[in-house]
Amino acid sequence: MRLFTSLFLVSLALFAVAGEHAIDVFGLRCTEYPASVPNTTTRVFAYNLSDPTANFIALHFQNFSLPANDFVQIRSIDNPFVAPVRLYGASHRGKFKAPAVPTNAVTIELFTNSSNATMGACYGFSVNGYDSVIEGGDGNESICNIDESYEAACFNDINPLHQLMFLRSYAVTRLVIARNGVLYACTGWLVGCQGHMITNNHCINDATDASNTQVEFVAQAKACPPDVDPLPSQTCMQQLGCPGEIYGGTPKFVATDYDLDYTLVMLDPSVVTRYGSLKMRVRGPQLEEPIYTITHPRAWGKRMEYKKDGQLAIVINMTDYEAVYRLDTQKMSSGSPILSLKDHTVVALHHVGDNCPNYGVRIDLIVKNMKAQGVLPDCATVDYSSDI
Repeated sequence: MRLFTSLFLVSLALFAVAGEHAIDVFGLRCTEYPASVPNTTTRVFAYNLSDPTANFIALHFQNFSLPANDFVQIRSIDNPFVAPVRLYGASHRGKFKAPAVPTNAVTIELFTNSSNATMGACYGFSVNGYDSVIEGGDGNESICNIDESYEAACFNDINPLHQLMFLRSYAVTRLVIARNGVLYACTGWLVGCQGHMITNNHCINDATDASNTQVEFVAQAKACPPDVDPLPSQTCMQQLGCPGEIYGGTPKFVATDYDLDYTLVMLDPSVVTRYGSLKMRVRGPQLEEPIYTITHPRAWGKRMEYKKDGQLAIVINMTDYEAVYRLDTQKMSSGSPILSLKDHTVVALHHVGDNCPNYGVRIDLIVKNMKAQGVLPDCATVDYSSDI
């Protein structure tokens, strides 16, 4: 068995725009694709790539064509706790960007199983570049004086209120959108019982954006880090830190509204069974009611907040369009749910800030718009006085 190896580290980017790097192409041509031992899965190719400046590595594949059960595996070289990415021939073909691996050095491996290959077919793949940084999100958001948000895991304690909040956090997602060669990040959340997900229109504009969006669940710390001098490995404060579970399908565009800055997409209904979902309050936010947020600022691991300056955070003002609050947000928090601390329903969709306060589109307006478009998901709403 021949093992194709290129075990040197590639660190020089030949070309870079917005965190996108072109490199000397590597991979396997059709004539080089190896045969494997029947009925076994064997590693037949390995290549190492490193970039000391990278926050993560998301490879650019082209000419990707493998037998259905053969796969390319991308794994961290120096961090065994980072889950590897597997790209099977059955589900990947042609030109695409692989899911990001939160590390600065990866091994790319090919595993083959000849029992599923078609005789005479041309198989192979090549890699011609990678992304290493998320440039940001389209929108302004702000920290109000001092950031008082905490890792989501810090709410998984014996406090009954914290437990109710933490349970809602499973439905909140970290989004990475590839658009015109640039990666953007936002936050989204599941709503209803059919697999729908909501984020901002300025995050996912249209069907093309939806199909180029990576959805990641449970991207959060395993445990609450210490308050004083936590180790970098104990926090999620880096781009794509604390990797979670990447949705394996492609989001399907359902509806959007530019003025209300929301987009609705559809995932597989099974995600609701696994992660739960949130409900939108038909009556929307109430002035001075206590609120909290669940968010992925700067594409970090999931964070939560419900207090500001030692007091419960509240809706401090209302307009015809927005709820106003002093919860802390940052770039890429766009699309985060703003929830009532009274009934844990979503009352606003966070979308912008300007050196504090921050603003969320009133959820009652979004519900009305969804009804008008005929796209309101099943099980998605609750009245203010209803039990949840």
